[in-house]
Amino acid sequence: MAADAKNRDLDPHTESLLRATRSGDAVALEDLLTRHYSMVRAFVRLRVDPVTRIRESASDLVQSICREVLRRADEFEYRGEAAFRAWLCEAALRKLHDRRDYYHAQRRDPGREAAPVGDQGWDDLAGVYRSSLDPMGRALRREELEQLEAAFEKLPEEQRQALTLRHLCGIDYGEIAARTGRTEDAVRKLVSRARARLAELLASARAN
Repeated sequence: MAADAKNRDLDPHTESLLRATRSGDAVALEDLLTRHYSMVRAFVRLRVDPVTRIRESASDLVQSICREVLRRADEFEYRGEAAFRAWLCEAALRKLHDRRDYYHAQRRDPGREAAPVGDQGWDDLAGVYRSSLDPMGRALRREELEQLEAAFEKLPEEQRQALTLRHLCGIDYGEIAARTGRTEDAVRKLVSRARARLAELLASARAN
């Protein structure tokens, strides 16, 4: 049964795109970016630290992440969509850590710098949030989307990490447990608490 589930997760189209990308196929590269862009962008918006956020837009960060990922495509062994999404999220997190360290090292006041131009594609972003994070699972207006991001930022770091790994990146509980040094049961409880707390924060924000 587990083997059948794993095989169902293998997407021949994504695998063929990866092979073409490694051969320098620009069209395949663009197609691969398009298939996963919204997920990576949502991950970046939720995980970027405040210092980086005021200096770089999520869209610019995602473009940089995708360029780096595709330059390293030959390092990746395709084992299914979940593994591929996890690889993308790991690459995104490395980039966010690098940018955070860089900007903190500058020791400048971010308030003195102009905030980047806002990201476009709110409908795509709202779709990702609706399917992965919003407890009501309904269409989100831009105001509600921003409320969700603000509520997410109030969660403890371990809850933000667990929610994004599970519900944005699609990593299973067992693998998250291995990555974070927790038991699978502890991860399940952490994700459950995070979703409950996010729902509380959203209900409070939407009531005001």
